[in-house]
Amino acid sequence: MTSHLIAVVAPGLESICAREIRALGGGIGKTRSDRGGRVHFEGPADALYRANLLLRTAERILVPLCPPFMAIKPPTLVDAVAALPIERYLRRDEPLRVLASVRGCALYHTGLIESAVREGLARRGFSALPPGEEAQDVTTLDVRGTGDSFTVTIDSSGAGLHRRGYRKATATAPLRETLAAASLYAVGYTGEQPFLDPMCGSGTFLGEAVGIATRRPVGLDRPFQFESFPSFDALMWREVVGQAVARQRPPPASIVGADGAAAAVRAARENIERTGLADAVRVVERRLHDTPRSKDSTGVVLTNPPYGKRLNSDRDARAAEGEWRSWGQSLRDRLPGWALHLVSPEARLAAAAGATGRPILRFSNGGIPVAVVAITRSGSDAVGP
Repeated sequence: MTSHLIAVVAPGLESICAREIRALGGGIGKTRSDRGGRVHFEGPADALYRANLLLRTAERILVPLCPPFMAIKPPTLVDAVAALPIERYLRRDEPLRVLASVRGCALYHTGLIESAVREGLARRGFSALPPGEEAQDVTTLDVRGTGDSFTVTIDSSGAGLHRRGYRKATATAPLRETLAAASLYAVGYTGEQPFLDPMCGSGTFLGEAVGIATRRPVGLDRPFQFESFPSFDALMWREVVGQAVARQRPPPASIVGADGAAAAVRAARENIERTGLADAVRVVERRLHDTPRSKDSTGVVLTNPPYGKRLNSDRDARAAEGEWRSWGQSLRDRLPGWALHLVSPEARLAAAAGATGRPILRFSNGGIPVAVVAITRSGSDAVGP
């Protein structure tokens, strides 16, 4: 039986997640992206398990409970919810969390929508948490309306899929794991090339890079909400996990992180230790400008330099541009032949470092719009002094 599933992703990552979904193989495909960070796809019975276990760029996997339906009045919504196959995903003694969002709908009040959903659930003997009440390990029912068309989905992941379990120690402004993985895929990292993050912070790029290189299942060390579903197939799940674990391998090339701050180096080492792959990653205390020349003729550099609020004063801007220019120059001098990339919050900073052309990837990090850019030329003339 073919399943229709939805991967929720950070806006900007839809196409990368769609490619990652298709790469799962085994009958998973037919991807379709919509606005707002959702990628629809289809697959066999084990697609739900494989998507949760293996996708690095998805935030969660949703299961649609019915085809989209039109509703402009609460009674229609009540009837639709009452007809849903909730018993496949929830026991009657378990409460649900109901979340509603709408855009361009006659039913525009989310509180009214959630009330209608609760009424529909009650008809079937199910209950939902009261408005505003929170609880851990509760299954979420997501009701989404767009132009009077509603979809109802249930969350199969539980905690967001970016929570891999390894990153507990943090440095300044860490990048979310799913964003780091998408950035690595976007710059063409496959795990076959040497990798360097010269300003690694708490090591998120390193954690994702070593996972890609070793083919370690990204969800191996965490629980999932679907394991509590009455329809959960424990035998199928063990087979999926076993097949994924069997694909693991030693990393084909070096993975190195460096940072000038001792606290960041400690955090990165602690986090990498929790991946169980510390032997495959080397983390050193070193400034970017002290990066040694590599013995490898090619490799991938991807780093997320420190940045804060957008620069307003000309003096601050000139100082930042000079710093970014020096970073780009140092990397070009020491790593000729390598593919060099930075995460940048400002076009002028990226240009100063030597970025040309359009950004490879855009997303928001901690509320700051950023772009992944390639350093392809000298930044000395990119931005004036």
